[in-house]
Amino acid sequence: MKNARIKCILLVITILYTQHLLYSQQQLLDFSPGALSSSLGKSGVTEIYDPTALYWNPAALGYIRQHQITTAIHEAFQLNYTGYAFFNPLHGTFAVNIARTSKMDNAVEFGSIGWGRKLNRYFSFGASISALSIDRESWTTAGFGFIFKPERFLFDADNNHKNIFDSPLLANKLTIGVSVQNIPFIVNDYDHQIRVGGSYALFNKGPKVFYAHHFHRNVDTDHLGFEFPLLKGLEIAGGFKDFESRNFTFGIQTKWQNIGFDLSYDTNIEKIAVSTIFRIGPSPDILAQKEFNEAKKYLKDNDHRAALKNAKKAVAYDPGYMQAANLENSLSQYIKNENNKIDSLLLIAKSYEEKSWYIKAAALYLRILKINPNHEKATEAFIQNRPKLEQHIDKWFNIAVDYFNKESYAEAQEIFESIMLVRPDHYKTKSYLKKIDEINKKYAENHFYTGLGFYSQRNYKRAEEEFLQSLKFDANYTDSQEYLKKIQDESAKTNDQIETLEKEAQFYENQNALIKAKSRYQKILSLNPKNESASNKIDNINARLSKIISYHLAQGEKALKDEDYVKAEQHFRNVLKIQHHHPKAGKYISQITQQTNSKTDQYIIRAKEFIQQQQWEYALAALDSALVLDPKFNEAILLKEQTSQRYNLEQFIEKGKSDFLSGRYLEALEYFDKALEIDPHNEETLILDKRCRMFLNDQVDDYFNRGLKLYTEEKYELAIYEWNKALQIDPSHKGSLEYKANAEKRLQALNNLE
Repeated sequence: MKNARIKCILLVITILYTQHLLYSQQQLLDFSPGALSSSLGKSGVTEIYDPTALYWNPAALGYIRQHQITTAIHEAFQLNYTGYAFFNPLHGTFAVNIARTSKMDNAVEFGSIGWGRKLNRYFSFGASISALSIDRESWTTAGFGFIFKPERFLFDADNNHKNIFDSPLLANKLTIGVSVQNIPFIVNDYDHQIRVGGSYALFNKGPKVFYAHHFHRNVDTDHLGFEFPLLKGLEIAGGFKDFESRNFTFGIQTKWQNIGFDLSYDTNIEKIAVSTIFRIGPSPDILAQKEFNEAKKYLKDNDHRAALKNAKKAVAYDPGYMQAANLENSLSQYIKNENNKIDSLLLIAKSYEEKSWYIKAAALYLRILKINPNHEKATEAFIQNRPKLEQHIDKWFNIAVDYFNKESYAEAQEIFESIMLVRPDHYKTKSYLKKIDEINKKYAENHFYTGLGFYSQRNYKRAEEEFLQSLKFDANYTDSQEYLKKIQDESAKTNDQIETLEKEAQFYENQNALIKAKSRYQKILSLNPKNESASNKIDNINARLSKIISYHLAQGEKALKDEDYVKAEQHFRNVLKIQHHHPKAGKYISQITQQTNSKTDQYIIRAKEFIQQQQWEYALAALDSALVLDPKFNEAILLKEQTSQRYNLEQFIEKGKSDFLSGRYLEALEYFDKALEIDPHNEETLILDKRCRMFLNDQVDDYFNRGLKLYTEEKYELAIYEWNKALQIDPSHKGSLEYKANAEKRLQALNNLE
């Protein structure tokens, strides 16, 4: 009975403890640090790129490329969350944060540290450790996560996708995340949580849709969110938990320079959350440029390993930095080749050691240290073999002399230099090294002058090879160094030209101006025939142009069949704009020209017949038909202009005659003037114009005299009316102008008296 009672008490305590723990855990799970994740319905397993990723999915830290501080307020007048992320371009992003869920007694306090890093352009990984305190109980937990986010950049954004994830439908749009959080180190009753989710951008700049599913002790939750850009630097977001309207959250996010501000509102708990993100230091693109410049400096000093390190940093800061990515790829291959060479030399040196050929082995270790001065194995082996070298100096001195006599100066020099490392005072070795140095200077001079010849021919590649060969014999040969510097400057200038051409080509390609884009890529190939990107782009453009040519050929043939020669010729000329010597299009244009010339000649003959018959309208119609076939037919253009003038002349004369006979002399005079503008020597028009003016002059005198009579009768308004008629015919009629002015003054005086 006693044992049963004890078991019951223990069972009750266990149940109460478990329930308390579950309740406390729920406090932690209900907490959503950061206003952005809250406004997305707490679907933060993807796209949360700030220190709060420690809570959601530490793998997201791998996409942070700057130092930043994040703060969040979920309770009035209380700072609930503070986090800091530190980006190391070679090792990933490290972050730390502390948080408190609320001011209540059962508040959850926790602090976390973590790390995340991009593994490649598809995956990132992250891990975290957290210390939790829930109602005076403490736990230590761990978490880890993965993110799959395929990315493509300008330097690999061609149409030949390596796999489905490089396609435009998925690359830079799809993100999938998995994280396991709150894994306890000691307490077995504390449950971890698994979060799985993803996001997808409908277009390159949004909107985005989010979904996440959280698993926790048989209690699963669904989280749906969306993000929509309004303006540059301003977005709105919203989300649901478990698809319930009462669990709806929404918010806004804004960014300005190095500051981000997020605000969200939870309709369930009716609370506002505010968070801010501060970037510390320069922007990633500025830091990338700085590291790239450092890489170029090391490259000029032939320190390829240091250059590679800085190039990797530049790409880490800005993964889309094309020049840095290209430099990293080329240097990685260069260092890989160097390492292969070093490994080969190590194997040979070890074999020499096994045969007790210590001087020769030392020479190889020396060569390795020239390639990589920090190579530990070569340094250690050389130090270990140093005591043994002393015993074999005379033997290897004689071997070196034999090499010298056989004119194998490089092999002799290696052995002599190895001897000098052991016996710096060996005067015979010094003497031979001096002779080798003089010989090397002659070789260096010969290679320099050979390189100078290639340089004068603008064959910079061969010139560079010769100058480098010169420096192999004499590293201090200043003339070779100077000309190498000139070649490097030319190369830098060429690279700048290529960069400008690449930008122009990309611009024209985006504008669908394929011919201009192709010409830029061809210029790039003329500067650098081994530029694979430009070559691939040209192949792609040629394929697109081939489709356009096929389209215009088909449309031109259809128009030609319908005898629409103008439309057909336009299509065939579009083909020739793309391919200047396209045989089929050229043949069709010749055919159209022959048929057009035949028909236009017929129209010209008909037009001339109509002109002889003075049937101007029919003549103009025939000429218009000719110009439809050939809009640039000069004879038709000139003849139409002459016919139009003749036709207009006849029209003006006829209309002038009609008005003259009807007594409308002023209107008739206008038509006669227009006719005389076309043909100033037309006799009929001159006679009619003269007679018209005589009648008009008589009318002017009549109007003036009637106005004068009315003026004497003090009928000023009627008088002005008559003089206006006279002035309409002859605006310079002196009498009408003077009397009209006097009449207007008298009218004004009478009006003033009234």
